[in-house]
Amino acid sequence: MLAQEYVLEYGDHVDALVLANTLADTRTAYESMRSVLEDLPEDDRETIEAHEAERAYGAPEYDAALDGAYRAHVCRTDEYPAPVRSTFERINLDVYGLMWGPNEYVLLDTARLRDWDVRDRLPAIETPTLVLSGEYDEIEPSIARDIADRLSDSTLHVFEESSHMPYWEEPDAHYEVVESFLTDQL
Repeated sequence: MLAQEYVLEYGDHVDALVLANTLADTRTAYESMRSVLEDLPEDDRETIEAHEAERAYGAPEYDAALDGAYRAHVCRTDEYPAPVRSTFERINLDVYGLMWGPNEYVLLDTARLRDWDVRDRLPAIETPTLVLSGEYDEIEPSIARDIADRLSDSTLHVFEESSHMPYWEEPDAHYEVVESFLTDQL
């Protein structure tokens, strides 16, 4: 999101851009992310709904019920890499909550990013751009395709065995794709 805003403002200072597993508007991404909860077992969905109704986002049962969505659509490794675990443990929910909500599956009415949308501005980006997604990403690959289609000079790559973190899920392939793009551009 920040990279898109930056290149829209200062594009002549950017030689190449990588948009990795991102969105161009909040509402479409939120709908995509929320939809992955439908794949969870009924017990987990009921636990999520009950805790959200009570706004009990910090409850261990709520976190446990969401874990299936994270494992299927955020990081599909057998064990979370240490930096991923650290991020989950140390995320600043004061800031995240202000901008979005208690997690990506809850978009608060007061969220600062609730109506963020740069889709109509994307054609103004002339910087060569690599758009990345994972086949199982909570931000559906169709969102990445839409972003790439709106850009005048873009390359789209969808990692077939990844979700939201292909740099952990398919690190060699991710490195190769990004390195090749940057070598061609710089």
